[in-house]
Amino acid sequence: MSKKARFLLYGALSASILLLAIAWKVEALLLLFVLALVDPLLRMMRLGTAGDERSCWIEIQSGSFSFHVLYAVILALFLHKLLVLGRNPESDWYLLLFLPLILRAIFLLGKKGEVRRLGLILGAACGGFWLLFSLLSHGLQRGALWEHGIGISLLILTAVAWGLPLLGGPLLILAGAALFVQFCTRLPAGNPAMQVLMILLLPLPPFATGIAFLLSPRGKTKDEFADFREPDAGDPDPCPDPRRKI
Repeated sequence: MSKKARFLLYGALSASILLLAIAWKVEALLLLFVLALVDPLLRMMRLGTAGDERSCWIEIQSGSFSFHVLYAVILALFLHKLLVLGRNPESDWYLLLFLPLILRAIFLLGKKGEVRRLGLILGAACGGFWLLFSLLSHGLQRGALWEHGIGISLLILTAVAWGLPLLGGPLLILAGAALFVQFCTRLPAGNPAMQVLMILLLPLPPFATGIAFLLSPRGKTKDEFADFREPDAGDPDPCPDPRRKI
């Protein structure tokens, strides 16, 4: 997209927000912050202007730094409300806490084509979270054994899918569909944030895990965890710093 087209796009959006503020309420001017998302969206759609290696590296670093700072602020406010004020945070806070991590993991692993590892992480995290939450909430009470069994079952199905994707993948999809039907009858009315949160944390992860395993490559695969280990001295840096002279 040329500079002229970007200028016209920004101008049209700004004028629309200004007219909305005049016709509706002045608080609509806060929508001007949406303009900060225009350039990232254009680049995602490959419509943005291409920059040199250094500018791209700076942009990546600034985006990563901003994400971690923002998440640290959200986590600090969440813990302050929960531990200092002694109040259970609203469902919106849980959504802000978990959604960025879920999207980041899916994007990073999916972008690298490592759908098999993505399935393992999603399945283990979902089953482990469910089991931990159930144990912390109910302990070892007999009436809560079925909730413990859901977490254990998800962990077992993930292990099966790791070795046999064509068997464990469909089973995890069926488990996610069954949980979705079960929880649709229990979603709290009039609370969209809690509804989205429950779907994201409960039925969706097993469903997505099953799909990830079905999309994983067949046959012999590479070492899934090779990049977690320290590279050899002779290996090139996979993500070189452009500031460093070669």
